[in-house]
Amino acid sequence: MRKRLLCNLFLLLFILSGCIETRIIDEIAVIRTVAFDTDGEQNLSMTISFPIFLEQGQENIQERDIIKADSETVKGARILLTEKSQKPLEFGQLNVVLIGEDLAARGVEEAIDSLYRDASVGNRITLALVKGRAQDVIEANLGGGEQTGVYLSDLVQQNMETNTVPATNMHEFLFSLYNDARDPFLPVLAIEDNRVGITGTALFKDEKYLRTLTLDDSFILKLMTTPTKRVSRQFYVQTGDQQAVVVLEKIFSNRKRSIDKTGPFPRYTIEIDMQAEIIDYTGEENLDEDDLIADIEAQIEEKISTRGKTLLEQFRDEGVDPVAVGEKYRSTTRDWKPEQWESEIYQTMEFEVKTNVEILSSGAIE
Repeated sequence: MRKRLLCNLFLLLFILSGCIETRIIDEIAVIRTVAFDTDGEQNLSMTISFPIFLEQGQENIQERDIIKADSETVKGARILLTEKSQKPLEFGQLNVVLIGEDLAARGVEEAIDSLYRDASVGNRITLALVKGRAQDVIEANLGGGEQTGVYLSDLVQQNMETNTVPATNMHEFLFSLYNDARDPFLPVLAIEDNRVGITGTALFKDEKYLRTLTLDDSFILKLMTTPTKRVSRQFYVQTGDQQAVVVLEKIFSNRKRSIDKTGPFPRYTIEIDMQAEIIDYTGEENLDEDDLIADIEAQIEEKISTRGKTLLEQFRDEGVDPVAVGEKYRSTTRDWKPEQWESEIYQTMEFEVKTNVEILSSGAIE
């Protein structure tokens, strides 16, 4: 009986394996990068990049092809792109979606949501806003022989993990976009000195691009939104009568958030605990001295707390909420009304940022 059951199972697996649709890589165009822009008027411009394989003697040389189409809708643009492609277009290996600055100011929901609804596209792919036209980044010579999608995805991901940019992806962006208690953000790419790099964080009010935070402010936003691991950052501190640079590595941080409704106005408090190691220091005083370490910790705490509170007040005055203050407030009330939150409660919110910095080691440069 058992042997018969195993035979039936293997037969079923064999039959099912024959039902799986397979596509030969040489017979399809595997899209790695998509860029959305405006065409200068009301239409949407969609540019795609994908690898192609050219035979040279006994070897296949990998290069890339780029196709562009303009249309009133994303679906219309995809139809036009198909008409211009030698091979069927496949979006299942899509790595990066780039949004041009002009289109972002007009609204990004249609462009991003159309890909999110495509079952073949992963929902955690990389999104980024481009200063200027997104098409220019796709067409840029990124060097190193890397395909555009792989290069840009690695660039953004490593900056989210080890640098100053707060983490996000397509799923998290749309979650924030459709949430009535927070607003989305994206990393910003720009071409500088003929190279693509991260230059800040783009804030959105609903689906529309509002403004860009500097990299310094992006780091503060990162501390206020997500725990960090292995991040590096430099700070300017005063040691004696001179200004010095302190470079921190292996920054680990966590945050606690609370809402206080007992006063005349609601108060949002965020407590940031941060641990790090000093890996570089330009000052002349000896880091062996405990008083100096304690003073550096206090100065960094003050900088983060002061700038964090300023940013929260700016966000409130602009009516944008990338920190998800609204989500925290909603968790404390049973009578959540999005319109009242946005027009009344958030506009009267007070803020407090408390920071505790602990420098675990400075031995590498002593």
